[in-house]
Amino acid sequence: MDNEERLARREMIAALREILKNPAQTDLEFIQNRRRDTLQAFMKRHNLNANGWAVEAGVRPTSVYNFIKGYSKSMDEETYASLAAVMNTTAAHLMGESDYTPAVGQALVIGQVQAGNWQKAVTFVDEADATVIPCVLPQHLASRGTRAPVFGLSVVGDSMDQVFPEGTVLVCLPLHAMSGKVKDGDYVVVHRIDLDGRYEATCKQYRLDEGEMWLAPQSSNPRHMPIRGDTAAEDGSQIEVTAIVFGHYSPMAAAKRI
Repeated sequence: MDNEERLARREMIAALREILKNPAQTDLEFIQNRRRDTLQAFMKRHNLNANGWAVEAGVRPTSVYNFIKGYSKSMDEETYASLAAVMNTTAAHLMGESDYTPAVGQALVIGQVQAGNWQKAVTFVDEADATVIPCVLPQHLASRGTRAPVFGLSVVGDSMDQVFPEGTVLVCLPLHAMSGKVKDGDYVVVHRIDLDGRYEATCKQYRLDEGEMWLAPQSSNPRHMPIRGDTAAEDGSQIEVTAIVFGHYSPMAAAKRI
């Protein structure tokens, strides 16, 4: 490993640690401002009027106008999709983002996460011991190489062993870096934060039951039970989704002998 690669790895680990330690810190405002600028530039190039475009697309004109003028902070993806359809383009293009194109990238495995009992945060590994695994990424992430905000966490415990046996590496993306929302059935990295600011981390399946969020195990061990995730616990602790799992790598025993 040369000095440049070592520096890039050190910077990436430091940034990812900050994301995991401070999950509430996001750049959503920056993302929406960038999308607003991109949409305005598209309208100017195509000589589009917000009202006329919206009517043709079958969406509320005020939704487009208020976002363009900065009166609203964001515009939902369904509106983007409808606007894009009548212009023979994609919602991603209107947002200034690349369309999804599978590409081989890499994820830096920076630590372990408990998939059984809650444990104190994430057990980070030393940068010199961090490993890299290949993974399929959206093109706009893969093109960023080692500076893409993806990371790997090695699974410890058995509460997710039906899908992620112990030793599986979860390929994760910080929640703030997602363009969409977490949906029922997704696998997530979750933090529980107590009144003193200490936090614990685990991996669970995100479930919605009549509007209530639950964190469900997928385990062969019956002692693991779903956890209510959208309200404070009796001890005042808060539960927060910090990253989504969008892939995994399961090394086989033979890998150690290669």
